Amino acid sequence: MVIRTGFMFSRNAILLTLFGLLPWFSSFAQNKKSIPALEDSLRILASEIRRSDKDSLKSLLNEKYLGLLKRSLDNPSTFTYPFDSLKTIGKLYSPDKTFRIYNWNLPRTNGTNKYFCLIQVKQKKNIRVIELTDVSDTLNDPEFRILTSGKWYGALYYKVLMNKVGNKTCYTLLGWDGCSVQKFQKLIEMLTFDGRGGTVFGARIFRKYNKGKNARVIFAYSSQASMTLRYDQQAIPTGKKKWNPARRAYDYETRPVWMIIFDQLGALLESQEGEAVYNVPVGESLDGFLFENSGWNYIQGINARNN
Repeated sequence: MVIRTGFMFSRNAILLTLFGLLPWFSSFAQNKKSIPALEDSLRILASEIRRSDKDSLKSLLNEKYLGLLKRSLDNPSTFTYPFDSLKTIGKLYSPDKTFRIYNWNLPRTNGTNKYFCLIQVKQKKNIRVIELTDVSDTLNDPEFRILTSGKWYGALYYKVLMNKVGNKTCYTLLGWDGCSVQKFQKLIEMLTFDGRGGTVFGARIFRKYNKGKNARVIFAYSSQASMTLRYDQQAIPTGKKKWNPARRAYDYETRPVWMIIFDQLGALLESQEGEAVYNVPVGESLDGFLFENSGWNYIQGINARNN
């Protein structure tokens, strides 16, 4: 009992010390030499968040974590700093290295997750940090919503692609959402920046898919299953064919392309159809999106392969 009391005192002392030092770290953040110290403080906070079994304490600690990280990212030196010891957050650069995404989730005791994201935008010699607000819990029909003013359908991103839509640069994000104990989601999200540098999530450029109505594509499936959603090189038919006398059949010409591929989902039993918690990958082929002519064109029935 004495040992446990001492342990709790030690933890609380560490947390109180960290909270007391936050203003000092804030003013110290512009010093390049201070970045490892800031990283170590963030690492300790992240460890405490994961060890806590109370949502209220997790939220409090995460608020401190978010504030400290946001202030740290004001330092231009952090744009290229690896933050290798921060294992609980994702760190992704855009392909053109104009921004960096810092992305993490806060697991809750009911099996759901709340998501957090900071976008560090490089502007010549300056840095601008955009904080995103996860509004996924309050959205109806999220597949069709365009979100602005820092509002965002929360997820953990693992891939960033860059495309041109007319004269505008558009970024395609692939992400995962552990939305409940029974159901997971993967999604294809679109990100652009408006004329004031603000974020716009969602774009209706998914052609031949659901009549082109989607602003983002969300795949819901059983948490007991594993779903493929990746950017990969594939061989697709060109429509041209040539007679092969040796086989007495046509050979169909293909061309290599980079595209988003994903599993076809469905329920194994007819009585379970329409319930996302029963969705699993079905069939031997995959579907995909190929970016051409300023949009993602839906292609069904791909014999996917790893190249």
